[in-house]
Amino acid sequence: MKGTIVAQISQIGPTLKVGENDFLVREVLLKTVEEYPNVYKAQFTGEKTTLLDNFKPNDIVKMKCQLKGREYKNKEEQLDVFMSLNAWEIELN
Repeated sequence: MKGTIVAQISQIGPTLKVGENDFLVREVLLKTVEEYPNVYKAQFTGEKTTLLDNFKPNDIVKMKCQLKGREYKNKEEQLDVFMSLNAWEIELN
């Protein structure tokens, strides 16, 4: 599911290397600008992590993102779902 979010940046995390291949991931915390705000954690990956270098907390941004999910078995061997909000474009609003 793809969409666009307009929100205020609360926090921008550092770029992290994860996994055996040192895959780059950087998270950003956002609060939507609407009557009943929602809070999201989005992630930029790979070469897109540097897109956040030009932004700071309190900036109001428009971000293109995609909600992704994948199934896995939890500790009790029950089927569960891991979801992430992956972003690939961001600009000041």
